[in-house]
This record gives sequence, structure tokens and C-alpha cells, in this order.
Amino acid sequence: MQSYLLVPLIIILTPITIEDFMHRKISLLWIIGVIAVSVIQQFSVGMPPSVSIMNTVINIGIIILNYGILTLYFSFKNKKITDIRKEHLGIGDIAFLLSLAFLFSPVNFICFVLFSLIFTLVFTLFAKLFFSSRFVTIPLAGFQAIFLSCLLIFMFLKDSNWKPNTDDVTLGIIFNYAGLG
Repeated sequence: MQSYLLVPLIIILTPITIEDFMHRKISLLWIIGVIAVSVIQQFSVGMPPSVSIMNTVINIGIIILNYGILTLYFSFKNKKITDIRKEHLGIGDIAFLLSLAFLFSPVNFICFVLFSLIFTLVFTLFAKLFFSSRFVTIPLAGFQAIFLSCLLIFMFLKDSNWKPNTDDVTLGIIFNYAGLG
């Protein structure tokens, strides 16, 4: 990521984390900020608009597919049509994921979502086991914002030429830097 965009993105991710942990809601202003920085990033690396639009459309399709599968799962489980936004997934979580659809290539987006969910699960279980956590609901967007901030800082420190729309970035972090590859 361009270094001049790293700081604004982390500044935007910080209140997202705080709001989600404290109030379980996220201001639309922060979501728009993430989208704005993501679009500026794509233009600053010289990505053709057609590729950028295609990546975003594919990522939004991935979100819709996941949302549909979760809705079907909980509908079958509850034996009635279930709107997962009411009990299982907040609108802020969905909005945050939609804003991130502009930042990543499809491969990186899938990896980011998968590993941020694992990160969230591990920290939530840890908090419940060792601190009798007060989480009734999980601040998913907050945990994902923390994960993304850590990812951005780590990649910036490792390689100042990093650009989030190259297909090997997230896989490189997970496999090469984590000692798995």
C-alpha cells in the first residue's frame, strides 16, 4: 500500500474498532472512508478501472453468496425463514465487508475473510475461556478491522512496495511469513 494511504486507512479502522466493540454499530462515515481510501489506492497503483470494477463486483458476489448460504443454513436449522441480520450478523458487519470489497483482489478478499474470521473466533474463544467475556454478540467488524490494521502494518514493515491488489499478498503473509510455506 502506498505509505501516504496507510495512515488514513488505519485512522479510519481505529474508530470502526472502537465503535463496534463499545456500541455494536459503525458510523456510515467510516464505511465511506474505507471505500474512498480503497478506490484511491487502486488508482494510485495504476490498476485499470475495468479490473478494479470486476474485482469489486466479484468480491460483492462472494459476500452475497456467503450471506445466502448463511441464511439457508439458519433457515433450515430453525425450520423457518430466518433473517440473519436480526440475530446473527449485524448490518455494520455486512457494510464493513462491502467496503473492503473495494480494497482486495478476489483471491485476497477470500483469504482475508477466512483468516479474519479465524482470528475473530480464536480471540472470542480466548476471551470467553479466560476472562469470562461480556460478549453477548461478537464485534465482527471490529475484530476484522484489527486484523486488517495488523496486516497492513506488518506488510508495510516487511515490504514498503506492497500493493493490496496483487494476488499473492494475503497468501504470502499467511504462508511465507507465518512459516507455513
